[in-house]
Amino acid sequence: MRRTLLPERGLKGRRATLTWHGAIGLWVALVLCFLSVTGLTWSRYAGENITQLRAELSWETPAVDTSPPGAGGDSGHSTHGAHADGDDEHGEHGEHGGHGEHGGHGEHGGHGDGAAEADGITAGQALESGRAAGLRDPVEIVYPTEPGGAFAVKEIQAQWPTRADAVAVAPTTGEITDTVRFEDYGLAAKLARWGIDGHMGLLFGLPNQLVLIGVALSLMTLIVLGYRMWWLRRPTRGGGLAWGRPPRRGTWRRAPWPTLVPLLAVAAVIGWYVPLLGLSLLAFLAVDAALGARHRRRAAAGTTTPAGSAEPAATGGERPDA
Repeated sequence: MRRTLLPERGLKGRRATLTWHGAIGLWVALVLCFLSVTGLTWSRYAGENITQLRAELSWETPAVDTSPPGAGGDSGHSTHGAHADGDDEHGEHGEHGGHGEHGGHGEHGGHGDGAAEADGITAGQALESGRAAGLRDPVEIVYPTEPGGAFAVKEIQAQWPTRADAVAVAPTTGEITDTVRFEDYGLAAKLARWGIDGHMGLLFGLPNQLVLIGVALSLMTLIVLGYRMWWLRRPTRGGGLAWGRPPRRGTWRRAPWPTLVPLLAVAAVIGWYVPLLGLSLLAFLAVDAALGARHRRRAAAGTTTPAGSAEPAATGGERPDA
């Protein structure tokens, strides 16, 4: 177990680099996967797919209904998916207060703060209604987006314990027309909220941020160690500059089917839901297949094997410490 979790001692050269690369990578792998999954909710294509998947599984985040009376809205709470989570729950948190300062809405469309103050309650009165309903600072106030729509007053406490209760406030009377409590969120909605807050370094404050800094430094270290291992694989005979020797071809073809089939299935699913990754993987496989075909043609023609291939005669010896 120790050899898996910690680097081995007494090694030199490429083997020492390899054991450090493996140990560091193992420790940060779970955090990197967490950052990848939570970060995908902000991406354009993968985020849309995740939003659709959450909607199909009823994993959406509830939101207060601010539609005007008789507008044909649901009797229950409205919902929005994972991609909207990143925008609504975490869209620069404090900067969301800018919604409450959009006086231009009243000047241009007649339903910003100017209209609200002329025809009904002010933002301050909406805030008082929210506080009377149990909301605590920090909060954001979202102005009605259509005539007759309600104010939305939301808690935006991202640090643990999370506070994300929200109420809809009638624009004329100041009455609470809808309420959503964070404790009533489904498990998937809570995990989405906590995951994105943790991704941004907000959930646990300074310790959260220190962990992210450590992971970032570890990732940079892994990249450097990876290139060092590749460089130490280079041929040393002949005295000329040569690149690191690539792995021997045909590894995937020699892999057992019980291992290969699940890996291909997982790659296909991930490539479908993360299309840019899937397209990049297909492009890589196409280039690799073209290089393999060229290598086979040269071998069949009896030409000299290029440096860096799997043929010992062309690659020369490796470093003694590799």
